[in-house]
Amino acid sequence: MAASKIERQPANASAEYIKAREALAEAEVAFTEQAEKLAEMRRSLPQGAIMGDYTFTVATPSGGKRTVTLAELAADGRSLVIQHMMFGPTEDEPCGMCGLFVDGYEGVAPHIKQKVNFAVVGKAPAPKLAEYAARRGWKRISILSSADSSFNTDMLVEKPAWAPDSFDQLAAVSVFKKDADGNVRHVYTQYPHMRMPDHMERGMDALSPFW
Repeated sequence: MAASKIERQPANASAEYIKAREALAEAEVAFTEQAEKLAEMRRSLPQGAIMGDYTFTVATPSGGKRTVTLAELAADGRSLVIQHMMFGPTEDEPCGMCGLFVDGYEGVAPHIKQKVNFAVVGKAPAPKLAEYAARRGWKRISILSSADSSFNTDMLVEKPAWAPDSFDQLAAVSVFKKDADGNVRHVYTQYPHMRMPDHMERGMDALSPFW
């Protein structure tokens, strides 16, 4: 005896709607499978460039100057994820989209920290970052200033040649990890622009809890 079909729509759904929804379900499954393939490709990337030992200033509410290096952020061997925030030295606040993303990270920070090391890095001076973080209520994530290093330039998020008509600072997410010899290596960077004209502004959408 054939198993009866499981209805997943309200009883009064039209045949037209049910047919369209089933077709959409197939597309959603294909989309999920493609996303899983992309994730596997990311995990399978060969080792990236060896990074320099950049020093960041911690944006502390007290205003005290404390620094941390890229190597220290990755010292425990876990992946280090950095959100590059569009917050330049002369600006009073970051771009609205970056603020929205970091608001989301603040909410899920305890869960992120179970799996990876995480920090938000901006080029603005540490006191300015700390003041804005306090206004925004960011207390559970590490906010760091790269004002005294070439980190943003080297990571192609500050006036990059590939985006000459863009902002001085760009948003991105980068991943780093120590190798077997203790070197911190670049693993992956994703920009919202994705460097593809027909996919502008969509490269990081999946990382925002808001969406």
